[in-house]
Amino acid sequence: MFASNAFFKRSQVVAIDGEYRSWRRAGDSGQFLTFHFCPTCGSTVFWDAEREPDLVTVAVGTLADPAFAAPSRTIWTENRHDWLSFPEAIARHPKRPS
Repeated sequence: MFASNAFFKRSQVVAIDGEYRSWRRAGDSGQFLTFHFCPTCGSTVFWDAEREPDLVTVAVGTLADPAFAAPSRTIWTENRHDWLSFPEAIARHPKRPS
């Protein structure tokens, strides 16, 4: 699965507004991820990882800000499409870094 996400400290998230549904699955670590998605279109809006309880991950496409910061690193690049490239200056991780 490919996604463009922004990671925020939970203390930085002041409000999550609107209706959503949740779905939970075990990650590669064996710990759970909870995805929160739009009940109308099914798009993932944000998610939480049991492994990192102090973080909230937000799908960048939901922010509707064309000036949003460019990525500073990539993870799970082993799952990217062959045609997708990243700037040379950012760190790349084939899987989740430890």
